[in-house]
Amino acid sequence: MDGAAPRLIVHDGADRGRVIDLREGSIEVGRAASADIRLPVAEVSNHHAELLRQGGQLWMRDLSSTNGSEVNGRRVTDWTPLRDGDVLRWGPVEADVALPPGPSVTGSPAPPAPRPLHAAPGDLSDASAAVGSSPSRTVRPSARRIFISHASEDRRLARSVAASLQRQGWQPWLDERSIVGGASWAASIQQALRSSSAVVLLVTARSVSKEWVLDEITAARNLRVPIIPAVVDHVRLPDELHFVLQRSQFVDISALTSPSPDQQVERDRAAHRLDEALLGVMERQGRTNPDRVRMRIGRVLEVVGLVMIILGFASFIYAGEHSLSSGADRSEVPVLVAFAVFTGGIFIGGGGGAMVRSGRAKGL
Repeated sequence: MDGAAPRLIVHDGADRGRVIDLREGSIEVGRAASADIRLPVAEVSNHHAELLRQGGQLWMRDLSSTNGSEVNGRRVTDWTPLRDGDVLRWGPVEADVALPPGPSVTGSPAPPAPRPLHAAPGDLSDASAAVGSSPSRTVRPSARRIFISHASEDRRLARSVAASLQRQGWQPWLDERSIVGGASWAASIQQALRSSSAVVLLVTARSVSKEWVLDEITAARNLRVPIIPAVVDHVRLPDELHFVLQRSQFVDISALTSPSPDQQVERDRAAHRLDEALLGVMERQGRTNPDRVRMRIGRVLEVVGLVMIILGFASFIYAGEHSLSSGADRSEVPVLVAFAVFTGGIFIGGGGGAMVRSGRAKGL
């Protein structure tokens, strides 16, 4: 490759000091076998970061990795211009940037050219060949980016679902928020589908009759992007949509639309079901690196919490009935102890559930 091409000098174990020439276009860094620059290190996420070369200029962004990406010790998330001599870090792996002389890089890069999702896998040992080979390929999907397909009349519902997904750590994509003014609507939708790891279809009485929604779902299927129909209204699907979704996992999230404060528990359950479905998709795609030990500990804590809740509630009822016959002074302490056990069970069970979820999501 041309000696003036941008390159990385990677410092990682046996490959310390290895020089990798960077081809034009998008270059993914991660632990996955499909990554352009593969770093088989546990602390590196499957899809950790993305580099983009345009001529002699270079940018990098993080792909919502677990341990983050750094430039000169500063953690970065969005596209960040790189300069000659910059030190990059992905988990424990460092790399020096070597750029040819030229104008300084500022701002964000132009969108990378399309690249197919079936790129040949490579690892660090053959990274020079993998990265220096074929030109532009489609941007790989971010593991956390979720495309929300919905009817325009359901935009308020879509915002609510997007907010729920954000609270769980996902990156929802909504057309009304994410399409830049003046951009081609169809092209933006197609690009968003390519860069998303799953599509959440809001199934309502309005969305199932929209031709545009059917076009989005058909495009997602053609691109092999997993589709999760999130049922809000229990309606009959048109034949075309039913055919596309016949192998998809349906998730009932109808409780999310309830405005009643009394339905908060049901809303939380609906959000949890959708989150679990997305994590299941990520696991089947090999996009997560589950922490089995953390998950086992979390499940034990969930069981302990449930037992404490049952015991605390039963003791609370018993102490309350006992107080009616023997007086409040004699049963005040048992009531407080029962309440403490009940409350502790809630916190321990909730903490266990959070550990199970974080264990499943590790590596996203």
